[in-house]
Amino acid sequence: MKLVESSRNRRVAIWLLLLLLAAAGVFQASRLPSAIFPSVTFPLVKVIADVGEAPAKQVMPSVTRPLEEALLRVPGVSLVRSTTSRGSVELAAQFSWGTDMQAALQRSEAEMQRVRPDLPPQTRIDVQWMNPAVFPILGYALTSDSATQFQLRELADYTLKPELFRIPGVARIVVSGGRQREFQIQLDRAALESRHLAPGDVVTAIRANHQILSAGLTEANHELYLTLVDGRADSIDALRKLAVPVPNGVPATLGDLGKVDVADQVSYVRTTSENKPAVLVNVIRQADANTVAIAKAVDDLFRSRPELLPKGVQWTTFYDQARYVSDSIAGVRDAILIGVVLAGLVLLLFLRSLRLTAVAVIAIPLCVAIVALGLGLLGQTLNLMTLAGVAAALGLIADDAIVVIENIHRHREEAISPDPTASGLAEILPALVGSSLSTIVIFLPFALLTGVVGAFFKPLALT
Repeated sequence: MKLVESSRNRRVAIWLLLLLLAAAGVFQASRLPSAIFPSVTFPLVKVIADVGEAPAKQVMPSVTRPLEEALLRVPGVSLVRSTTSRGSVELAAQFSWGTDMQAALQRSEAEMQRVRPDLPPQTRIDVQWMNPAVFPILGYALTSDSATQFQLRELADYTLKPELFRIPGVARIVVSGGRQREFQIQLDRAALESRHLAPGDVVTAIRANHQILSAGLTEANHELYLTLVDGRADSIDALRKLAVPVPNGVPATLGDLGKVDVADQVSYVRTTSENKPAVLVNVIRQADANTVAIAKAVDDLFRSRPELLPKGVQWTTFYDQARYVSDSIAGVRDAILIGVVLAGLVLLLFLRSLRLTAVAVIAIPLCVAIVALGLGLLGQTLNLMTLAGVAAALGLIADDAIVVIENIHRHREEAISPDPTASGLAEILPALVGSSLSTIVIFLPFALLTGVVGAFFKPLALT
């Protein structure tokens, strides 16, 4: 058989090539990003608008309609759905599969900024491109028996959040729960009526004075300097002295019109951990980041810098996606080792040849290493679907290796031909190729699927 003869003549080059591919595969496997789901590009952009406590009937014409019209102007939008409730609007813009979602996200954000002046002043808009990376991969809880909820929230926002942001691969840190401090003004109705003022006049005065304004440019030393006037109140006393214009009268201070206090912000959400009030810290990764590496970096951060957590504050994990990924990788690793050991025992038991057994045993990890190299070149990640494909292919690889080795051994024992390797391979090659092609044909439709199903099953088929 020419294939066998050619391989024998170039056996050194072939072994060197296989070793290089295996080494490159092992190196690539150590650098592959790991996540629980494949990197799926959903053609969906979410827009969430917060309008405070405005009723839904008021939100619909003033916020929902302008945002819908703005999203419909984005090129490639096929459908826009909206849900309006008290104080909030949620819109979903669907695009066709294959759309460049980075460009679609930028155009959606540009349209939101274009209509921003036409919306109520207190409106806050958040535009997100939906993909598995927008969901948290790690969840932590801050609890304490001595520190207040305000202190825990302040610790999470101003101490822990900046440190976690420095970890490579972290995209967002979402902090929820706890208490935030705010200035609360309890207006005196009699003081307002005596000055012919309404609560809206007080709100307008606060907004007009509590801001930074430009006072123009000034020149000195042949340079232009921008001058700013800072009217923000930096203390409760400064807020009490804030002037409120009175029609046809002397301006009144905010302290004259009511009581100004510092108190906890009103919240109707309660977050707990192990039946204790808690502040939750969620870590969201970048799309191409390694989940396991981020989790390890977080653990290393608190191990190397214990001073980040004051005495009496506990930092516990309530959700760890990296553990599921690590367990899946460990399961595939164990399956490879068990498969290699069992295949080797079966061959050694029936063939009683260490050389033939070693050839079949080496084929299994060698193929897995080459698959890891292919995953890296195709931009795939280690996830549940690719690991499932590797686990399913292990049986096929072991089966083909055992069948080929056994047939060659039979030709040698029965002296069927002077070259048992060539005759044994030639006899079984058509059946072997047909068996492998039937498996490929079965998985080929999965690689051609589109939509959400195709996005998840394509890595399985490729593996």
